[in-house]
Amino acid sequence: MEAAKLPNEFDKPFGKNNKDTNKFILLEPYENKNYSISINKTEQNIKIETYQVEALNILYKVELNLNEFYQLSKGFKIYDNLDDICDLLINIFLSKKVSLVKKSQNLFIILKVSSMDGKEQEINIELNSETSKDNYYTNTNNIKINQLENEIKELKNDKNILLKKINELENKIENLVNMIYNQNNKIDKINNIEKELKEQKDKTQKIIKWKNEYNTQLQQIQKIKINNITLNKIDSLIINKYEELEFLENRLKYNNILKNKNIIFKLLYRSSRDGSNTQTFHNKCDNIMGTLSIIKTTKGMRFGGYTEQYWGGGGSKGTYKKDAKNICFCFSLDLFKIYNFNDNYNSSIYCYYNNGPCFYSSNEADIFYICNNNGSLIGSASYKTKHNSFGKFDYDYEINNGQSNFSVVELEVFQILFDN
Repeated sequence: MEAAKLPNEFDKPFGKNNKDTNKFILLEPYENKNYSISINKTEQNIKIETYQVEALNILYKVELNLNEFYQLSKGFKIYDNLDDICDLLINIFLSKKVSLVKKSQNLFIILKVSSMDGKEQEINIELNSETSKDNYYTNTNNIKINQLENEIKELKNDKNILLKKINELENKIENLVNMIYNQNNKIDKINNIEKELKEQKDKTQKIIKWKNEYNTQLQQIQKIKINNITLNKIDSLIINKYEELEFLENRLKYNNILKNKNIIFKLLYRSSRDGSNTQTFHNKCDNIMGTLSIIKTTKGMRFGGYTEQYWGGGGSKGTYKKDAKNICFCFSLDLFKIYNFNDNYNSSIYCYYNNGPCFYSSNEADIFYICNNNGSLIGSASYKTKHNSFGKFDYDYEINNGQSNFSVVELEVFQILFDN
């Protein structure tokens, strides 16, 4: 038997001089269920009680006086008072010389008691079962009762509120009935009121409709206004939406240092204004750091690139140049997509006296370049994008709608300046 730890007041032995009631409680394992056992000594007898922890309403108990203990066994006759027998019972429990046997509705406690000749003898003490009003269930029921009382109280409050509202409604109904009886034209007045309400509802719906139409027109005006204000920042025939300009501005402000700065787009070259000769392009754009090139093809595709390197200086053989990391990029205005330069490649642009802007690496992993044998920037131009020098395409020649070549109808080059 596994005995529970006794409280401090039960650590000392029960002697004859102990005037307090002797009592202790322990748990006894039996068939995988715990039983709580208590021993309580009064002046006339010793009361043993136990109940199953999982069924607190079943109580097993027995009360034995001194003579009844003597009848159980000679081993008890060496003690002449209930105090000593109570001490003996506790010691038997603590020394694990006890077991429980359940028969029918009763419970038997089997004790091993030393007889007068020193031998141990098993003593059966029968405990009778009865229903107990256990405090645990009493408390639980009290809680439930309190909850029910609170619910009843709330229902009563709700009932009072409802009665009050019913009374108010009854008064209103009575007033209405009196009005009907007192005024023969009440129905006509109600019909007139309903007619007025319907007319007012129709007017309200028209006002709401006019308001929605006004808000829609106002939003369109504001959008056009914002579009015009935004596009006034750039003199471009290719960019025609403020979303496109914001798309480029967000990428040009590539770090926190430039985040709060204003961008100035200074037009350096436009093919339809300045002519398509490559020499004109180089005269206007060479030796200028930080340029944005925008192309429009004969099929309406719009794309370009940005570099901080300057065009020119290529001579007759041409030269490759490389931007710092995270600066050079290409873009598609139609797809709203950025293609960042792959820093693992040797160059980001290619400069040649007879070419226009070329975003091109030394191992021919180019995204596009503009050149024509007749020295013109307008017309057919080479275009190769099957490598990853700039970003990664979802399909070949993505930036030009899947076509490997294009013809230029307009080319614009802007110098990018940052202002506080």
